[in-house]
Amino acid sequence: MSSKASPADRGGPFSLSPPSVAPGSAAGTVRVVASGRRVLAEFLGEIDLLVVVDAAPGLADALRVERPLLTVDLRPATFIDGSGLTLVEELHARVTQEQGEYVLVCDDPKVLRLLEILGLRPLLAPVSAPTLPAAGSPHP
Repeated sequence: MSSKASPADRGGPFSLSPPSVAPGSAAGTVRVVASGRRVLAEFLGEIDLLVVVDAAPGLADALRVERPLLTVDLRPATFIDGSGLTLVEELHARVTQEQGEYVLVCDDPKVLRLLEILGLRPLLAPVSAPTLPAAGSPHP
């Protein structure tokens, strides 16, 4: 599998400070930030089928790296429907198939309960906060 990033780009850090979504805003999006093998997918606002369809090509492009390191951040999401949860699960499957690493960041008790009911919580192993590499540590 070929990588879009040059070897010099591999493993660069990125910020996990999500932008805020305006209160009362029904708009949703998936913001994708890629730096080498590291990919951050922030689910912002209301995540429904239209957002999923819009986000899929950008996510696919960002994951066209060898052994991707994907962080999916659901903390900024105000709503997520079945299509959004399906996307989260499909991203996990793709990254796992590519022998990459997957981290789901979620602290919303309702979403965590839904993942439990669907039997996805053990598979996706959500964490409440991301773990970033220590300053000065080598990046994979």
